[in-house]
Amino acid sequence: MTAAVTITRRITALTAIAVGALSLFPISTAQAAEPTPSCWYNVDNDTMGCFDASLDPHEQIERATGTQLVAVPTGAQSRSAATAAASAATYLLATGWDATGRTGASVSYFTTNPAICTGLIHSFPNLGTWSNRFESFEAYNGCEGYLFDGVNYGGTEFGPLTVSNNLGTFSNRAESMSIEG
Repeated sequence: MTAAVTITRRITALTAIAVGALSLFPISTAQAAEPTPSCWYNVDNDTMGCFDASLDPHEQIERATGTQLVAVPTGAQSRSAATAAASAATYLLATGWDATGRTGASVSYFTTNPAICTGLIHSFPNLGTWSNRFESFEAYNGCEGYLFDGVNYGGTEFGPLTVSNNLGTFSNRAESMSIEG
């Protein structure tokens, strides 16, 4: 037997051993990524809940609170009309989406205070898991949003915002936010 045949047989044997060993550890090349959930944030009691992003966020807030959600886009109706819409209600302040066109996963901020944004400032010094994700934004019930590219309202301010399908150069930059009237 020649040296070349011996080397070839050894390489073939080593390859077979290596392939056999690898088969003991299955490798999945098509692991399903967990979908990014949408969330709601109750500013009254500092609680958050998340749900499948394919579900309607307004319906999810109503289910969580057990009350009617008043979500009148700012500028579409007077603030007093929004306040009078329901006696026991939850009021949407703003929603940020992680895609343009107000699509994709979202986070919606709400209150049960009928003053909504009248003389109130709702402050979020750190957007946490939603930092650097907003690509579109909408404010509701007479509120306006101000985004900051640093925590604790540091860095560049972007606003006032009532509705934006594309935050442009400010996309994926917001790290803190205030919502006010």
